[in-house]
Amino acid sequence: GSQGSVEVDMPGDINRLTVGNGSLYISHDSGVRRISLEGPCALAAHRVLATFEEDGRMLYEMLLSPDGKLLFAANMPDRPDEPIIAFDALSLRVRSEFGRSAFGQQAGAYAFGLAVMHTELFAGHQDANRIHAFTLEGQHTRTIRGEWSAPQDLCSINERLFLAATAATAAEAGSSEAGAI
Repeated sequence: GSQGSVEVDMPGDINRLTVGNGSLYISHDSGVRRISLEGPCALAAHRVLATFEEDGRMLYEMLLSPDGKLLFAANMPDRPDEPIIAFDALSLRVRSEFGRSAFGQQAGAYAFGLAVMHTELFAGHQDANRIHAFTLEGQHTRTIRGEWSAPQDLCSINERLFLAATAATAAEAGSSEAGAI
C-alpha cells in the first residue's frame, strides 16, 4: 500500500474497525483481531497482539468500554450463541456472553447497534423496536421502548443516548430517523 495505508491479512471479510488501547480492533468473518498501532505505518511494524477466532462466529458490531478494559461485540443474526460477547480488551479472551434472555430465541433476535453510557451497555433490538440495557457484566437491567422503528445504530454523547432508526415496514421503506432518547 501507500505510505499512509497498511495491509493486514485477514481470514475473511472485514466487518468493523474500532480503535483504542494503542490498537486497531478488526472484526471479520470468524472473529476479531487486535493489531498494534505502534511504530511506522508499515505492515511489518503492525503485529497481531491478540486473536479470537471460531469457525462461523461472525462479529459485526464492536465497542470498547469507557475504561478500555472490555471489548463488546455482537454476533451475526441467526446463531445459537448469546447475542453479545464481552472480551478482555487486551487478550481477547471471552469474559462473558449474554443477551439471549432479553432478545429471545426467535429469528431476528440479535443486537444491532451498541453504545456505552456510564456503567450500562445499550443494544438495539431491531426486529422488536426496542433497546435493551445491560450492566457491563452482562445483566439485563431494563428495556426501553419508544416511537421509533427498527433501531439501526446507537451512540452516547455528553451523557445522552442517540438512536438512528430505519423503516420497520415496506410502506415506510426508504425512510429513516435519528434523535436523542
